[in-house]
Amino acid sequence: MKTLFLGLLLALVMTACGSDNSEDLCQATMTQLCDAACDCTSDESCALTAGQGFLIEFDNRDDCLGWYVGLVCPQADQAPEEFFETCSLALDSAGCETDPDESLLMPEACIVDD
Repeated sequence: MKTLFLGLLLALVMTACGSDNSEDLCQATMTQLCDAACDCTSDESCALTAGQGFLIEFDNRDDCLGWYVGLVCPQADQAPEEFFETCSLALDSAGCETDPDESLLMPEACIVDD
């Protein structure tokens, strides 16, 4: 089930990825995303909630970065740069969820719907 959710989020983020600078913008934004997801938990794990109860968890920051920066950003040539800029701005004010799980509330600007 977790793999299905991770695959879905990867597909959503990958469809948002676009120009020559997009991989650098992606790396910066996805690092910001992982930092925020880790800051929302009380241990070394990282978690984010996207949509209604769609929880994605990582054991630590390196696992989060490995997923988002390592797997998503190499594909960062399919979306406009504005996606990363808009997501980054939204992450600046993103909040944390504490019930039922500690997690970052994924901003809508960081989710792409086809």
